Amino acid sequence: MGSSKRVQLSVLCLTVVALFVVTASVDAQNKTWNVKSNARLKPVGDEPRASGQAKVTGVLTAYDGWDGPYYVFDGSLSFSCKGLTPGATYMAGWGSEWGRYPFTAGADGSFSGGPFGTGNSRPTGMSVDRVSGTSLIPVLHGKFSG
Repeated sequence: MGSSKRVQLSVLCLTVVALFVVTASVDAQNKTWNVKSNARLKPVGDEPRASGQAKVTGVLTAYDGWDGPYYVFDGSLSFSCKGLTPGATYMAGWGSEWGRYPFTAGADGSFSGGPFGTGNSRPTGMSVDRVSGTSLIPVLHGKFSG
């Protein structure tokens, strides 16, 4: 085989490999999943009659990064609680990227709120803590299904 034929064959092989790599990268960027997940919030502290529900909905997208895939979650979260101390201040949290949300329980000890924001990752759980001075006292916790 002549040297020009070898060069042509090498160029063809490199082109095929490059197309395969580009196609695999594009496929990874286009993977999305619809997410709908619920969490039952159970008492974990000194308010045993407290309970609640949380719901997260959105889209999880996989992107191809230098060190492997990374994921972006674009969605919202809403929740409701009952059996809380009437008029007390609480902090709801569902992950560092989502932050914490302060709220005050109503006269009947309930609260309902949302949808709240967008995070970079799908929350895996949620907690509700009662504010006492500079301390947070755990009240409710739950993990999202799915």
